[in-house]
Amino acid sequence: MPYRRPLFLAIVAASVFAPAVAAACGVSGPDGASLCALAGGGGDNTRGGATVSLGYQTSPRVVLQTGIGALLGGTFDAPNGRHTFAPGFLATAGASWRLFGGPEVDETTGEAVDKNPFVVVSGALSFLSSTTTRGNERAVGYNAFDLRGGVVVGVTLAERFRPYILGRTFGGPAFWRYEGAAKQGTDLYHVQVGGGASVALGKGWAVYAEGVPLGERGVSGGLSTSL
Repeated sequence: MPYRRPLFLAIVAASVFAPAVAAACGVSGPDGASLCALAGGGGDNTRGGATVSLGYQTSPRVVLQTGIGALLGGTFDAPNGRHTFAPGFLATAGASWRLFGGPEVDETTGEAVDKNPFVVVSGALSFLSSTTTRGNERAVGYNAFDLRGGVVVGVTLAERFRPYILGRTFGGPAFWRYEGAAKQGTDLYHVQVGGGASVALGKGWAVYAEGVPLGERGVSGGLSTSL
């Protein structure tokens, strides 16, 4: 049975909060990062952003994705005070591969069925560019890269509701200037553990929400459609 090759247009909004334990200083997509080792032991780093992404399904199990977006702002608490992020630019590219489960075609009846559980692995490279300011000082450039891989395990209920758990690992440098000196940050911890769910609304539309309480903490939500 032939498969369709749809485009997926996803509009995603996200925000984060600074945890008491660590996370990263890379890009992390629109949801930013929470702790970063850039200057004197680092500090709380909270960012929010929005992205629009486009995906192309090359096979029933593989989707290639790319996206652009905006950093909407945030703060970085360094030892010398609070630095404020200006609106900036986000870009990402990656792919996902459904290893097991999910939508399948029953060889006997030819009808579509959902096999549980489904397992999806993914990888993505992201880039962020912004500036920071402290008080009335001149703006300082902030650029970061983030490479991450992840796995999602979930089930399909009532043909529309898909709850899942997730685990991700990541790493990447951030480049900044602190008190006039060039600084290169790195991740303090390299994990993200959480969960979420998506709901099919019909006619190719779906919504999702995701929360990550462990490691790099964050929340995100989005709306998608297939063409």
